[in-house]
Amino acid sequence: MGTTRLKFFLIGIVLIGFAGCKQKERVDMRSLSDRFKKECIFQKNSYWVYKNDSTGTRDSTYITGSSISNYSSSRDYLLEYIQTPVESSLFHQFYSMAEPLRNSYTADLFLFGLYNIGWCDDGAPGYITYEDTLTNHTGGVSFNCGTNKDPQFFIYYSTQMGKSSGFAVNGLVFDRVDFTRTTFVHPHTPFSPYLIHADMDTIDFYFSPGNGLVKFILRIDTSRNYQYRKRATFSWSLLKYKVVQ
Repeated sequence: MGTTRLKFFLIGIVLIGFAGCKQKERVDMRSLSDRFKKECIFQKNSYWVYKNDSTGTRDSTYITGSSISNYSSSRDYLLEYIQTPVESSLFHQFYSMAEPLRNSYTADLFLFGLYNIGWCDDGAPGYITYEDTLTNHTGGVSFNCGTNKDPQFFIYYSTQMGKSSGFAVNGLVFDRVDFTRTTFVHPHTPFSPYLIHADMDTIDFYFSPGNGLVKFILRIDTSRNYQYRKRATFSWSLLKYKVVQ
C-alpha cells in the first residue's frame, strides 16, 4: 500500500472511531408533555385551602412566585423538570419531572414535597401520566440523600389505583379525579432493619387534572425508633381553591 493510500486509510479509521464515540455520547432529551403541563402546572396566585379531617383546622397552600424550568441529566437523557415554590404548612414545593424511556413507554410525574416526610427529596408522586391508555401502572422514584460512600436512599413506589367521575368533597364536585397510592421508605441505608416495615407507610393522592390535589390520606409510623411502631392516619380534604394557568 502506497504512502498516500495508507494515510487516507488511517484517517478513515480515525474518523470512524470518532463518529462511534460521538454516537455513544448522544444524549436524548425528554420534555414534559403539553397535556401534562396543562393539567399540572399552576401559576402565581393559585391557592388551595384544605381541612384537616381529624382536627377541623385549615391549611392553605399558595403559589407566590414563578416556576423554575430546566433540564437535569440522568444517564443518557436530559430530562425536563419544573419546580414550583409554594407557601404552605403542608408542602414545601410542587415538582414536575419527565422520566426517561422505560419498557417502551414514558411518564410525567407530579410530586408533592410534603413536610415531615423527607428531608432532602423533591417530593412524593401524587399524579402520573403515561403515553399509553392503560390505567394500572406501577413505578418508582428514588433520591440519594447521602453520598456514594454512605448512601441514604429515600424511595417511593407508586400505583395507579383508578379514576373517579363526579368525585365530591366538602360540597365541591370534580368531573375527574385520579387515585394514586404511593408507598415510601425512610432515608436510611438499604440494609437498615427499618426498611422491613416500609410497605406500611403510604400516601393516597386524589388529584383532579387542571384543578390540583383534592384529598390526600397519610398513613405513617410516627415513632423515631424502628423497634417500636406507632401508627397514625392523617387526612386533608379540599375546602376551596383557585387555579391560574
